Amino acid sequence: VVQTVIAEMKKPGRSALRLAANVSARSLMAPAFAAKLLQMVHNEPSIRGRLILEITESAIIDDLPAADALVRRLRKEGCKLALDDFGAGAASFDYLRAIAVDEIKIDGRYIRELSTAGGRNTAVVQHLTDLCRELKVTTVAEMVEHEESADMLRKIGVDFGQGFLFGRPAPEPTPAPIRRAPVVARRTGTTDSWG
Repeated sequence: VVQTVIAEMKKPGRSALRLAANVSARSLMAPAFAAKLLQMVHNEPSIRGRLILEITESAIIDDLPAADALVRRLRKEGCKLALDDFGAGAASFDYLRAIAVDEIKIDGRYIRELSTAGGRNTAVVQHLTDLCRELKVTTVAEMVEHEESADMLRKIGVDFGQGFLFGRPAPEPTPAPIRRAPVVARRTGTTDSWG
């Protein structure tokens, strides 16, 4: 998957394209995979600052210091690191505490139910956003599907939004559609910022 993402980023006319690849925690901690991943990103200086690796919580990371050391090496090679589906697994806060990631992607269940959970999800997202701001970790809200959710997330202070409100999945990367006033977000790769 990472090789395919890198190949897309290297195609002519895509020098500004930023793409993400999901990497399971189990794969990330496999020595052979980690070595190959480091080699791939080291050998492709043209993708520095444009490749985002999203760590999924498919398995618990037993050795958080080793994971943090690998993440720091990948960051030195120019990769951005994100915790995907943050809040969906029991280890989310352990990962945030112990691993120097660049961003978290707040699980879409919190976003979909922002206005219907009696304020509980809003409070959780607000406090998580505040914590990440203090840690200098960017926040991305997943599954933003409605303008009302986007407005609430802006007020809360979430940095970016991702979801059907901004675009649908496509077979290959495409430029963001031109949005007419009022502009609520600006598309950047697969993640949108509040405009």
